[in-house]
Amino acid sequence: MGILDFFKPKAKPFVSPSAYAANKTNQAQMATQTLGQLRKLNVTETCELKLEFFFYTNVHDKAQALTAYLNRLGHYA
Repeated sequence: MGILDFFKPKAKPFVSPSAYAANKTNQAQMATQTLGQLRKLNVTETCELKLEFFFYTNVHDKAQALTAYLNRLGHYA
């Protein structure tokens, strides 16, 4: 922590706790529906599929940190 860090604005949460909880519930429900649809298409645990996902953030530094972390894991970001 630098001597002038207290002048920097504090990062605010990207979403409110209630919005996060609502979205998490919605995502869990959609995941169940997606798995059901995949089963109808004869996709099983042994099938390999490409997965694309997206992350949103309000701070460029957080996006860069996530990109670096995913790259270290061998994922393309």
